[in-house]
Amino acid sequence: CIATAHISDHFALVGNGIGGIELYSFVKARHTHTARKQCTKAICTLHPKSRRRRHRDAHGHLTAHSAYVSVLQWYKQDDGMFLSGSMDERLLLWDTNAMQTVCAFQVDRKIYAADFPCYSRNHNLIALATTEHHAFLCDPVSGDFSQTLSGHAGAIYDIKWSPLSEYIVSTASQDCTVRMWDIRRSGSAACL
Repeated sequence: CIATAHISDHFALVGNGIGGIELYSFVKARHTHTARKQCTKAICTLHPKSRRRRHRDAHGHLTAHSAYVSVLQWYKQDDGMFLSGSMDERLLLWDTNAMQTVCAFQVDRKIYAADFPCYSRNHNLIALATTEHHAFLCDPVSGDFSQTLSGHAGAIYDIKWSPLSEYIVSTASQDCTVRMWDIRRSGSAACL
């Protein structure tokens, strides 16, 4: 998967099938006479980790994924943060400047999609779609799951926050339905 930075459009993230993540800079490529060569070289690479190894570096920070990177997304208000989700059942929140994880969620199910809110004054919840028939809201401040949205009969393939309301999130499921949820309510009562 690939994600282009929202604020500057100067950076792109690329995830691969074995868990690695690479950061590319378009600015560096534009300002050199060897632009073609620069475009194909990552400025930073987070190598995939062996499934047998622990997912922590020497400083205790979580590192790259050990399976297919299924979602990459920049934080919509600042290119200094992005998230990655993987089939290794982990959702990681990254500091772009340090290229280190700042928050991690062990989801215990394969991740299909995740979304930062477009604009929110009252929360920074990350919406999460997985192989489960529930959608999850992750709170990076507490490092925990804050809410489960129940009602689909199959896996949820995509999830998006509304650009018009910070409390509305939409899901698309294997059960051939699209649902809208008001997160001010809980469980199946949240379905609009």
